[in-house]
Amino acid sequence: PATVEFAGLYQQIYQKTPKFLEAISYDNAMILFSTAGDETVDSRAALKDALKNNRIFNGATGHTFFDQDGRARRPLFLITVKRGRFVEISR
Repeated sequence: PATVEFAGLYQQIYQKTPKFLEAISYDNAMILFSTAGDETVDSRAALKDALKNNRIFNGATGHTFFDQDGRARRPLFLITVKRGRFVEISR
């Protein structure tokens, strides 16, 4: 749902379909803004700790969370092409 919403709004504003770079850039900015906007975040160290605090961010590219080392983690998914369209493979 978040992907469809992002793509629709992007299409409406820019009259073109967003690519992966636009989606991942949007997600990264939203992760940063939403975390930095937390009233407990008042320094770079607090921002880093807040990101690593097991928050799950639901964005245009799916769910993202940060592990204890500060690396972004996203669930992998597989896609295939059916009738000329990308389709996610169900598990």
